[in-house]
Amino acid sequence: MRSIRMFVSPEDDKRKDAFYITKAEIPPLGKGSLDSLTFAVKDVIDLKDQKTSCGNPTWLNYHPVSQKHARCVQQLLTNGAECS
Repeated sequence: MRSIRMFVSPEDDKRKDAFYITKAEIPPLGKGSLDSLTFAVKDVIDLKDQKTSCGNPTWLNYHPVSQKHARCVQQLLTNGAECS
């Protein structure tokens, strides 16, 4: 998993609470009707081993890393889709 900053001014980039986009690359967990399709996930949906921020830096700082994917993500990955 890698993080990249997008659409951030140089002044905001120096702030500790500046937002950034985390690009999650999760391969499919199976094969199925969604083979070769990709999807993205909003920050209100759990991804295993990632913090869900809900667009709120305070929420992000005070909540633990997700232990599993949200059901919708799990179903997409199981049926052949890739999160990228």
